Amino acid sequence: MSEIPKILLLDVDGVIWIDHVPVKGAIEGLNRMRKLGIRLVLVTNNCSKTREQYLKQFEKLGFEGFQADDVFSSGYATVKYLEHNNIHKVFVCGYEGLMQELREHGFEVHNIKTDPEPQPVEAVVISRSETLSHEEIARGINLIKNYGAKLIGASPDPNFPMPGGILVCGT
Repeated sequence: MSEIPKILLLDVDGVIWIDHVPVKGAIEGLNRMRKLGIRLVLVTNNCSKTREQYLKQFEKLGFEGFQADDVFSSGYATVKYLEHNNIHKVFVCGYEGLMQELREHGFEVHNIKTDPEPQPVEAVVISRSETLSHEEIARGINLIKNYGAKLIGASPDPNFPMPGGILVCGT
């Protein structure tokens, strides 16, 4: 008889759901695993939402019983990386969800919308975003060049699958 794992790490986008629709059998399968005593941790390299926003989305789709500690996004990984490296002041090129996750963990967050003039920062954090502009990228480059800010990638993904089999560039 094989041993039942104590914990499973499960990707969400394209695995548990596709385009925000649960994959057939996913809800039932996860419930069955829970009944076996397996802890389920949902992982994603998508930082468009905070962990709390992901929890609300899981509930809305019918996935129940998850807590914040059961969600590990690339935004939260960025939080842990910045904390580990004692970085507190960042410029973000990317999703509002990423900025919110950073603010909720006590980081001073700057971006092109809130700061008309460049502010010295310790790191430039970049993620995939549908609204990423050349102005944001230029500001980030100048903060790295002029202030020695570190460059942190928050959602590494070579491409992003869209409906209809279309792939767009990732980060």
